[in-house]
Amino acid sequence: MISSSDRALLVVDRALEHKREFLSTWEIQFLNSVRVSYRHHSELTVAQKQMIRDIGKRLCLVD
Repeated sequence: MISSSDRALLVVDRALEHKREFLSTWEIQFLNSVRVSYRHHSELTVAQKQMIRDIGKRLCLVD
């Protein structure tokens, strides 16, 4: 089973790889920082997951 942090990271990857043109500069920086943070801590905060979900919803990457 995939963890919620792993699921959020999939949204991050899809957003940065396939929807970058629809992201603001701040969103790109945030999503890149989430990638780095996840590599070091293997877990995302609730606030990070919520922000990723909000971005993913706007880009139609999550329901």
